[in-house]
Amino acid sequence: MNCSDFAALRHDLLDDTLADAVAREAREHGDSCPSCKDGWRVLQRAREALREAGEQALPLAVGLRVMGRLLAAACQEPAAPPEIMTLSAVAEYLHVGEATVREALEEIPHFAVGGEVRIRRSSLERWMERQEERPAALGITGPVLTLVGGDAVPGALAG
Repeated sequence: MNCSDFAALRHDLLDDTLADAVAREAREHGDSCPSCKDGWRVLQRAREALREAGEQALPLAVGLRVMGRLLAAACQEPAAPPEIMTLSAVAEYLHVGEATVREALEEIPHFAVGGEVRIRRSSLERWMERQEERPAALGITGPVLTLVGGDAVPGALAG
């Protein structure tokens, strides 16, 4: 499921009107996607607050103002990662484990502050662009499979 699909389904998910398989996939996306999870949490908290309020009447103007603020918060773009990132922030940004980032430090530009590794986001993004260009420069078409560890040899799958 992508972010656009999730955005279209999130209110139905809150209303519990989705088929089980779709609801499970949407819930997993909303809970794990860095772009969607903050807005999803806002909507869940709003739903809980409404349930807790029960049958207490709320003036229409107040209800509309509250819902407007909640929707605005749910639709905000996620904050950009900081320019100077820790290993865990880089791992989250790349959607990989911290150990994977540590293994790639031979290639990723980084520096140390007080013995702790830091990576400049702009340097990381330039490194990612170079990684994206490598298969094209080598004349490789289709997806690239890189094997890591042991006697593994990088290779390519025909597209």
